[in-house]
Amino acid sequence: MSGKNKLAVLWISLASLLCMLVGCGSNSSDTSTPTPTRPAPDFTRLVIKSGMEDGHPVGIRLAIQRTTDTDTTTAYKLISSYEGRPIGLILVIPRKDNGKKTGSSAFFKSLGPPSDHFLQVLASQYKQDLDPSAKFSDSIPFVCMNLIDFFRKNSDSAEENNWVAAQYKLFFDSESKDGDAEMFMNINPGRQWVEFAEKDEEYRPHLIRLFKQH
Repeated sequence: MSGKNKLAVLWISLASLLCMLVGCGSNSSDTSTPTPTRPAPDFTRLVIKSGMEDGHPVGIRLAIQRTTDTDTTTAYKLISSYEGRPIGLILVIPRKDNGKKTGSSAFFKSLGPPSDHFLQVLASQYKQDLDPSAKFSDSIPFVCMNLIDFFRKNSDSAEENNWVAAQYKLFFDSESKDGDAEMFMNINPGRQWVEFAEKDEEYRPHLIRLFKQH
């Protein structure tokens, strides 16, 4: 066999070996396994009440995603879906407040973008102008009053205990020169939701200012 033939055979052998190692005439991307994508969470849709349902002008209902109890508090992680985006916040209330307006520490805590979305939706429902870039405050303290316990302990008439405006009344910023602001709240652990209901329209501007990060 001539030198040229030997060289040709050598090149063919090398080419065959290379094809075996890396594949010939095939696209490696065609056989690769795609990286699985993480599905978007499926949150319950936000419920917005308007008009005068249950005697309250405006109400927003959020789904309870998680409940965490300590010796003194219960924390609710509230997240729903609105316009294709998560909306929500963290609610922390005392486990035993006995209807007292003082000494009952409670607060809202931000979840980041879902809470910013909550602020924007609330401002829209309250018909308040708000910069689209506004952020929900990191933490908003308030006093939580259990209305059912309060009326049960302070009413002389059993019939008066058959109706209260809501389970809880929330008092915000009582030391402010603008005066305090109030809101009603109902919690339904069985159906896994928390609802915030407006008490009076006069509190709207104050609440939005309080909830907005400064």
